[in-house]
Amino acid sequence: MLRWDRHARIEVLPYQTPGLLERTGLTAAQCAEAAWFVYPDGRQYRAAAAINRALHELGGMWRLLALFYRMPGIRHLEDAAYRWVARNRHRLPGASAACAASSPSTLHRSPEVNHSSNGQA
Repeated sequence: MLRWDRHARIEVLPYQTPGLLERTGLTAAQCAEAAWFVYPDGRQYRAAAAINRALHELGGMWRLLALFYRMPGIRHLEDAAYRWVARNRHRLPGASAACAASSPSTLHRSPEVNHSSNGQA
């Protein structure tokens, strides 16, 4: 994802980063369960919603792709696909030891832009 972030809008950090859990108010258990997208103002999104927020923030065609998550029925399919991938990530092509260690990342929005949101991706 970072290779498509030409404007450095997103920061991807492992949840074990010193001070990150305190800054975000998340627990290690929450972060081990799913990826999170956290805005500087504290808004949080998890799992498929987090991935879609990151795509939205990338802009361009990625923002259009993220819009599908708002379509009726698509959210449930993406959420189910996210859960399946999360459970099986250590078996998928390209998996690393980190995948087996249950270490999703926390995505952050760069602080220079503040968006309003209703909690939906």
